[in-house]
Amino acid sequence: MVTGLSVRAAGREAGGQPALVFGDRVWTWAELAADVEHEIAELIGRGVCGGPEGRPLVALDATAEPRTIARLLALIEIGTPFVPLHPSLTERERAHQLSTVEPCLDLDRSTETPEVRREAGGPVMPGDPLAVLFTSGATGAPRAVRLSRASFRGAAAASASRLGWNDRDRWLVCLPLAHVGGLSIVTRCLIARRPVVLAPGFEPASVAEAIGRHSVTLISLVPTMLTRLLQLQPEWRPPPSLRVVLLGGGPVPDAVWQQAERRGVPLRATYGLTETCSQVATGTAAAPRALVPLDGISVRIVDGSIEVRAPYLGHDGYVRTGDLGDLGPDGVLEVFGRADELIITGGENVMPQGVESELEAHPRISRAVVFGHPDDEWGEVVAAALVADGPPLDHADLKRWCEERLAPFRRPRRVTWLERLPETPTGKVDRLAVIAATAGRLEALS
Repeated sequence: MVTGLSVRAAGREAGGQPALVFGDRVWTWAELAADVEHEIAELIGRGVCGGPEGRPLVALDATAEPRTIARLLALIEIGTPFVPLHPSLTERERAHQLSTVEPCLDLDRSTETPEVRREAGGPVMPGDPLAVLFTSGATGAPRAVRLSRASFRGAAAASASRLGWNDRDRWLVCLPLAHVGGLSIVTRCLIARRPVVLAPGFEPASVAEAIGRHSVTLISLVPTMLTRLLQLQPEWRPPPSLRVVLLGGGPVPDAVWQQAERRGVPLRATYGLTETCSQVATGTAAAPRALVPLDGISVRIVDGSIEVRAPYLGHDGYVRTGDLGDLGPDGVLEVFGRADELIITGGENVMPQGVESELEAHPRISRAVVFGHPDDEWGEVVAAALVADGPPLDHADLKRWCEERLAPFRRPRRVTWLERLPETPTGKVDRLAVIAATAGRLEALS
């Protein structure tokens, strides 16, 4: 198989094969390479270029459209590292992220050349950087993570070691291109010379239609996206072409997983993070829910925290993920949740994910977010924000459900009902926004 992070090479080696699908248009690798050449000419005209002595960093709006794909591939081709920004950011959020990384050129807002900014002290990035990506910010402020070209190549190889490639493969991208989950699909497909099917954001009916119309074989989703696909009427069932649905980015309620399995959705649980360039552990065909580390990736547990080492990250040390978990004797990883989400109530430790699963098992609770609420006596008590499937439960029924399934210290003592849960741009539950939305609304469950 030919490989490489070069669309020019892809144009030469696989010129007549499909490279990008958007709506009713299909670009071959040769056509996409030609579009990339136009982008390169424009970038060079604006003073953007790579160089062995260090490359200026640029920022761009990562909108889900073909022009963005061509521009990203152009920057990769000329060796200029970039910061893809989520198009839904407010101007304040955008300005804050840019101030964090101080790019030399903002392609969508500025007409300055990198040389002007460099004279003013703009950064130069040595080595082989490909992109600076921001974490999702589901549990705190997004952080900037610098990832090398070697990291993207290594991560693509690790992913392929578990999922493989076949001649008919095409990967639908509905995750944001500004985050590692979306961008990594583009780089994996570039390396493997396989087509990307680009969705203009996530709209369940459109995504379901695109999966069938374009014979999509692979797709990456977060649990919220899968839930919305399963809620489509009439019921959505995957076409025979779909062979893998990677499901990560948060806990999956058992009821959702089981419903998907009944409909023949080819799920594979996956766990990854920005710092490791996406996938770390993914289910196998025989055990789709088992988080088995990918080839070449080492996982260990230190004081209950998950740490990861991957050879392509450019250092020999372990990355501390901030997640709590356990590693079974069979090498299967279990993820409990974020360390900073741990609730300590009366000296007892409570992980929200386990409580959320028990709450969501109730047929009239569609979503649950559990968090610690300050309390003078207990330090913290367990609190829950719930979304009902139908009329909300009364306190007596909810209390009875909790008493049957949860130890006393794990039971929610404060609850409220929300119409929907706030989400980050990646579709994950925004836990900080949930907590803010419950301020002054929590009621004692007595």
